[in-house]
Amino acid sequence: MPARFLPNSDVSRTSALDELYNKGSGMSAAQRLFSQEEWDTLLPLRAQWKTATNRAASALASQAKLTGTAEEEGTTLEMFISHFFQVFNLGVKRHKYSASERALFKLDVISADLPPVLSHADRLTWAQNIIDGEAARQTAAQTAGTVFQPMANPDAAEVAAALAAYEATHGAASRKKNEYNLAQQAVEALRPAVDALILSAWDTIEFNLRHETRPRLRRRAREYGVVYITRPGETPDPEPAPAPAAAPEPPPPKT
Repeated sequence: MPARFLPNSDVSRTSALDELYNKGSGMSAAQRLFSQEEWDTLLPLRAQWKTATNRAASALASQAKLTGTAEEEGTTLEMFISHFFQVFNLGVKRHKYSASERALFKLDVISADLPPVLSHADRLTWAQNIIDGEAARQTAAQTAGTVFQPMANPDAAEVAAALAAYEATHGAASRKKNEYNLAQQAVEALRPAVDALILSAWDTIEFNLRHETRPRLRRRAREYGVVYITRPGETPDPEPAPAPAAAPEPPPPKT
């Protein structure tokens, strides 16, 4: 025998509330198969639930979009960091830059290995090391009275611009994540009341249909959004027979 299946997701909870509202709004209190008290609870609770779930959905969409943009900008920043150090190391190989200057970027002086950039923190750290290291190179050249040969393709300003763009978008995505978490908390706070109302209304509907045959009870209860599932090996409820077609009108007699 098909078994009743209560909502187990926010989408199915919304559907259950909407079905109760849509069916009940076209009836008087005496016609509804659930109580007036349940109807009076449904009206404000459904409005609160839809507001909360819509706000959570909107916050999640905004967070996902910003997170995607931030990740793209983070990947671009990683490319700038990698290219900067690759070009610098090529300059060291050509004796344009001194290997000792690697220390100003917090790199190993005797190694041309690129630093691992595997996380958000790595991106911030190594981009800032480039900015600070290039400034330190310029100060050292001025102190020594030598000609400063700035890095190029990319230069430190390009790295700084990529870093600023990434930080701005990453920060906005983080704020949206906080907004989504708060919206989800509001939804979670409403779930117990929503679940209790749906259970109560569905119990009342089935109680008021208790004198019907089980297939007819389920068929009428489904009109209010009550969900039944057929388990493996069970026979599903039969579909109601269609109403017979009306006989065509006879043609008018000839005069």
